[in-house]
Amino acid sequence: AFLLGGQCDGNGTSTLWRTCSAGASWMPMPPPRSLVTGVAWPTSLVGHAMVIVGGWQLVVVDAVRGHVWAFEDRNMTSVVRTADHLPFARRWAPTLLASSDGQLFLLGGRACEGGGGSGGSLCDGSGQMGPPLTDIWKSPYDPLLPGGGGWTWVTANWAAAVASTSAPDIAALTSEVPAAVALARDDTLHLVARQGGMVFVGQLPSSDSPAMDTTFAATPQLRQPGAGAVVPAPERVDLHFSEAIRLRNPRGVRLMDLITGAVVPFTPTVQRQVLRVERQQAAQLLAGRQYRLELADGSIEDMAGNQLRSFAASNFTVEQDTSGPSLLAVYPADEAVVAPQTVIMLTFDEDVVNGDGFLELKGSGEPLLLRAREASVVGSQAHFELPKGLAAGQRYTVTVPEDLFLDRSRNRLRVPSIGPSSSFTVLASGTSDATPPVLMMSSPEDGSTGVSGGLRLLKLWFSEDIFIARAEDGNTDAILERPVTAGLSIKLPLVSSSVASTHGSVLELSLPSDAMGTAGTYRLRVPAGALVDGAGNGLAANLFMTFNADAPDVDPPSLLSLLPDFEPSPVYQQPPSTTLVLTFSEPVHASGRGQVRLVPLGLGRAVSLEVATSPHITLAGNQMIVAPPVDLTPGEAYSIELDQGLVQDARGNLFGGSTAATLRISIAPMLQLRELSQRASLDLGGTGRGSEPTSGSPTLSSALSAAFDAANRLILIGSSSGTADGVSPAVAWRLDTKRGTHCASALEESPKCSQTSCSGSSPPTLGSFAAQRRVWRSSSNGGRSCMNEEGAPVDRVGEAVGSLSGSCPCPQCFVLPPGPVSQNASVDAGNFSAVSAAEGVWPLTCTQGFAPTGPFVCQTDEIFGGAWRQPYPVCKPQPCTEPPRMVPYQDLSTAGTESECGNVSHRSPLAHGATCTMRCQAGYMPHGTGLGQGRFVCQGYGKYDVQACIPQVCQELPDAQPNAIIHCPSDRLGSECQVLCDPGFEIVGNSTIRCEVTSAMPEAVPAFTAPGRC
Repeated sequence: AFLLGGQCDGNGTSTLWRTCSAGASWMPMPPPRSLVTGVAWPTSLVGHAMVIVGGWQLVVVDAVRGHVWAFEDRNMTSVVRTADHLPFARRWAPTLLASSDGQLFLLGGRACEGGGGSGGSLCDGSGQMGPPLTDIWKSPYDPLLPGGGGWTWVTANWAAAVASTSAPDIAALTSEVPAAVALARDDTLHLVARQGGMVFVGQLPSSDSPAMDTTFAATPQLRQPGAGAVVPAPERVDLHFSEAIRLRNPRGVRLMDLITGAVVPFTPTVQRQVLRVERQQAAQLLAGRQYRLELADGSIEDMAGNQLRSFAASNFTVEQDTSGPSLLAVYPADEAVVAPQTVIMLTFDEDVVNGDGFLELKGSGEPLLLRAREASVVGSQAHFELPKGLAAGQRYTVTVPEDLFLDRSRNRLRVPSIGPSSSFTVLASGTSDATPPVLMMSSPEDGSTGVSGGLRLLKLWFSEDIFIARAEDGNTDAILERPVTAGLSIKLPLVSSSVASTHGSVLELSLPSDAMGTAGTYRLRVPAGALVDGAGNGLAANLFMTFNADAPDVDPPSLLSLLPDFEPSPVYQQPPSTTLVLTFSEPVHASGRGQVRLVPLGLGRAVSLEVATSPHITLAGNQMIVAPPVDLTPGEAYSIELDQGLVQDARGNLFGGSTAATLRISIAPMLQLRELSQRASLDLGGTGRGSEPTSGSPTLSSALSAAFDAANRLILIGSSSGTADGVSPAVAWRLDTKRGTHCASALEESPKCSQTSCSGSSPPTLGSFAAQRRVWRSSSNGGRSCMNEEGAPVDRVGEAVGSLSGSCPCPQCFVLPPGPVSQNASVDAGNFSAVSAAEGVWPLTCTQGFAPTGPFVCQTDEIFGGAWRQPYPVCKPQPCTEPPRMVPYQDLSTAGTESECGNVSHRSPLAHGATCTMRCQAGYMPHGTGLGQGRFVCQGYGKYDVQACIPQVCQELPDAQPNAIIHCPSDRLGSECQVLCDPGFEIVGNSTIRCEVTSAMPEAVPAFTAPGRC
């Protein structure tokens, strides 16, 4: 037995104590050696949990810091941190259990935060104890990294796993930490509730599916195409199921031609909850044929392994329409002469939708391409606005490709004979435009019926750019004539920007909110002079447009139903991958704003999806299918929030939203618990401070300890609460479970990897491991035996069960390289993440002028961790890789590429501190060093310490001639001196002498010129 750490000593401890005498004596063990460089065993541990896995390996979960530690030998001398972050909330004193197959289970504890008080955290040594946590987590067996293989939810609330029929007061348990938790030797979980000492039992889950999930709903929530639908030939068929599925037998998915009985070559795939059957390239669905998607029993299954049975197939029919639309007319007409602000209008023999092609308008230069998706389409007409500035006098030809538009059945334009062509000419420069603008199309269409009574905008497309005439030029008021029952006609002043606006060739008219209040026939009249083109031409006549409107629809869509059904109280039966079906009162589509949110009532995973953009939301008619991209949390209850306005009906009426209390579902946990019927069989076998043994169902302290003895009896040691003197006596209870002990097997020791360094790729490995599983606990009392690889039972301790082998993952360096390791160096810690020991690197950053000798390199240290290779890189001054810049008066012979300094380059760098020779021009010398001693010195920034060339001095003045004196203010190169004669004498020769050189040799010494005579 082991004790570790402490929670009473404020200084804390991480000493591991061991007893081999049932606690009669305890021995402290030396601190273990961490097998991961830079990751040290902590000096204190509080609020942790620990368990022995496989009969010998001690695993510690530090849920305060978010770490998992596993001891790697039976003597507890070495340890490795197998996880450095955990997905669940920080907590104090959870319970850690290990199943006979090595899985880890973590239960409850107290939250580190949320205890009130000073605002601190109990886990950090301040604050108060946080609220109880009732969740359960699972980590799969990993022979190399126990607890490091990831953690998943078992249930967000242990009480959610209690069968509702066995305990009427389950609601009281949902916020209660069990008084004690223990795992029997047959892997049954036993939880003892504080209130009344109720004992709940359940089998630990061996899979990631709810324990009670035993059915698969065979009826899809949505079929696309729908049952009995008549549709264009689809590229795929989709079935949306109520939970995540997987293909079990792809051959059992068949798309049948009901006329020939042949199987159409389609490929089935699964995208979480959707079975998608996509058409292969050669497959053709024929017009007028009926098809059926058939799913054989067992062809698909849910994530719990429940197979599809008795699928009700449905038929769909491919439309008869296989003929594409024909082009009837093109504007401008062939050989027309038009204004530069013209438009292009195409008229077809049926309604069309935008395709993916480009309309080509070709003149003398590069063709102009107009994207089909940018055209305005109303019914069978398509309107293209042209860029401004078509060349005057230029002839243009319109070309219409087959993919420009499609009909409602997705048929392309007919080819090769698409229809009439058009070649038109733009008015020549200086030619006046006398053609008035013409109405080309409108929305709603002239003569249309069934127009929405909520219409607020009229749009009219003309043959060229239009403008609203000035009010002083005449009548500019349009009139909307309404049915008699609707009252007087409405004046629409076009000069008002709140009523009318023009955009190129388009006129938009905004209608008052009450303009369309009655069903009936409406007529729009626009005076001839109200609109003009760029040349000032008005309409040829008054414009009239008539349409028939329905009564306005002002009722917003409402939510009729939710699948799965709303739960007034959680029942915890839905699978984690459950799909939601929301049915509205009328067909809806996304409004462009708003979310669907699944909000957990506890600590579970939340999901938010944008209706307009999420691929996990499907809108079909009056239904919205919400398929969360991740599993919802087992054992969690969710409220479903729908934003106001997230969908709208065909008239634009927005959905009113929902509140959290309106829609609720709950998710099944991964285990199921039942209450033991023999509650009275808890024998109170201990005494405390003179109390006598009693029977009944006490209220238990939450500080109980629990364990199973060799006979699989549950032993509880602790206290009950509510004693008369306020002191709780220590009491022991015993529960005879009458359960057998399962055989358990495990590896004898931690696996050894076959390599000492990583190799390979995608990903690199440390070789492989192979180890023997042997029995460490025999079965008894009818418990389950271990089975060897041949399927034969084995049960003796030490007997071989089978081998376990696999790849050893390449370890990583988990901590930053040491730093700074040299001057002018730093290590970037801002975005550090673990680095692979397969020669993974982390950079060393140097200050300007210094360069690293290389990066830090991670290499294998132990199988569990890497270490940074030594010696560590350092920052060294950068060499000079370019010649020094010339200084004034430097001699060119020392600057060319053949010179010592001029030869410096990337291929021939000059080391830091090294020098190259510099010479000055004749008459100059290097400052500070003297003649012939000039040097450029390479400094630490890849630059040079330079010397200046300064003028030399003339060393001696010429001897003065008789009757003369020489006046020299300076003796430096270039200076001049005056030769002055005594009174009565005059100069013959040079009256001025100069300090100058007579040689071109570098650094030649200057001298004064000869003076004249007096």
